[in-house]
Amino acid sequence: MIVGLFTFVLVAVSFLLAIVILIQQGRGDMGLGGGQQMLFGGSGGQTMFEKITWALGIAFIFGALGLTIFKTKRVNESTLAGYRASSATMKADKKAAARHEANAPQEHKSESTK
Repeated sequence: MIVGLFTFVLVAVSFLLAIVILIQQGRGDMGLGGGQQMLFGGSGGQTMFEKITWALGIAFIFGALGLTIFKTKRVNESTLAGYRASSATMKADKKAAARHEANAPQEHKSESTK
C-alpha cells in the first residue's frame, strides 16, 4: 500500500518536473535561434520557475532514494518467515528425494557402459 503511494507521488513529481523544465526559457539559444519570448513575461516568472524546479528536483531525488531504500528493506525480508510446511508436504519431499537417489546410480551405470 505505502509503496504504491510513494510510487504514485514519485511519478507525479517527475511529470511536474518535466513540465516545469519545458516551460522555462533557455539560458542561451544553443545554435537553434529563436526562444526570445518568455511564457509569463519579465524576470519575476523565471525566478519562480527556478524555485519550483529546484524544489521538485530535490523532492524527486529524495523520493527516489527513499523508495529504493524502502523496497530494498522489504525485499530482504523473507516472505516465508513464519511459514511451517505441513507434514504432507514434508513426506512428499522425502519421497521425491528417495526416488531421485534410487534413480541416480542407475543413470551413472548406464552412462559408464556406453
